[in-house]
Amino acid sequence: MRPDPSAPAASEAPPAAEHAPHPPHGGPCDGAHTPGAASETRAAEVAAPERVRTPKIDPRAGATFFDDLRRVLSQPRPSEALRGLLERGVLHEVAPELVGMVGIEQPAKSHGCDAFEHTMRVVDAARADSALITPGDMELMLAALFHDVGKPHTKGVDLTTGRITFHGHQFVGERLTRKRLKSYGAARANISADRVSRLVRHHMFDLDIELSEKAIRRFARKLGGPEMTYKLLDLRIADKRGGARPDRIGAIITFRKRVRGELERKEPFGLRDLAVNGHDLMEAGVAEGPQLGITLKRLLAQVIENPDLNNRDALLALALESTSDPCCE
Repeated sequence: MRPDPSAPAASEAPPAAEHAPHPPHGGPCDGAHTPGAASETRAAEVAAPERVRTPKIDPRAGATFFDDLRRVLSQPRPSEALRGLLERGVLHEVAPELVGMVGIEQPAKSHGCDAFEHTMRVVDAARADSALITPGDMELMLAALFHDVGKPHTKGVDLTTGRITFHGHQFVGERLTRKRLKSYGAARANISADRVSRLVRHHMFDLDIELSEKAIRRFARKLGGPEMTYKLLDLRIADKRGGARPDRIGAIITFRKRVRGELERKEPFGLRDLAVNGHDLMEAGVAEGPQLGITLKRLLAQVIENPDLNNRDALLALALESTSDPCCE
């Protein structure tokens, strides 16, 4: 049974865009797709996935299910296999969230695709687009597949402009993605449902090429570090490829260059990257217990704001200063 979460009020701005060349990503985009009614022009696409073994439905067979899903998503154009699985009714059983996007009208900027066909274009781009850093990565592919599953639950119309809206669909999609992946035993297949759902949650991040260096470091830390940051940027590019203006990814590329420059400075993004650890603080006189963890987190926050502080002497001095300050206890 498909979850029916209530849609949050939050929303984020659509991505900025610039021009950049890319190979075309095909697929039918003639409005709503009707399961079970494949056109003659798509007969070859529907027939091709017959060689793909039907994914297991038993949640206890997590590794087997994800092996099958990897086989689908590893094809040169995964959309062909996924459309075939939709036609044969497999998706209705194993991932009803995806089927729920069929017939969900998109804004005019989406080439007339419904949400499902838009997703098919995004998945194809995530698989092999040359502009991506990690094309074909399984976490990226799963995030591309599920990134818009919140749209059926959040669709609305702006009464002023008459435009279709999906306010907060990324947050609903995060919950649905995590629940679905965990239900199929993602952890047993070495797939992190939390990481994939985090990509879904943040895929509508505010693209600000003027973001400060400190803000970029906070952004990367919130996502989980450089690897996840690059995957999110890849997802954003793939999402753009699935729209009406797939060539206009220049702003994303520019932002990625800024992010890369900042991340390659190897600034700390977690406690393990600090120049001191708990043992160092205890040797310096910080009491063992909750205060120790509080002090380490405070030091990390200070270093993120000013990376030059990340040396042993400076951090020990800051630690002793903070623990002796009554206002910080």
